[in-house]
Amino acid sequence: MILKKMIIRFFLIFLLTFNVYAIQNPNSIIFETINPNGQVQYNGYYKNTSNENIKKLSLRYVLKNNLNQVIEAKSVSIIDIISGPLGSNEKVFYNFTVDSKLKDIFERKLYFLNE
Repeated sequence: MILKKMIIRFFLIFLLTFNVYAIQNPNSIIFETINPNGQVQYNGYYKNTSNENIKKLSLRYVLKNNLNQVIEAKSVSIIDIISGPLGSNEKVFYNFTVDSKLKDIFERKLYFLNE
């Protein structure tokens, strides 16, 4: 029974996250999963659809609770000077884990920052 609830919860999270985020940014696909430690993990890719190379790219996320209060907000570097630029039509894959527990997250916003 517990396994069935976990599968249903994962499926609902997947559908909500995928559909909402894909509409906001057609250059990226992002999946929200729960790792074995019960932490929320984001996996996905970003595709450079411009003709310019991207030298710096980060993903900023803001998580809010049921009272609309920010419980976590951070930026995660995806591309930097050391890793090199992302060329036109190239993809970069990323994976990061947030500190907040799924039960505390009621709203999530993810933004790519291209410099």
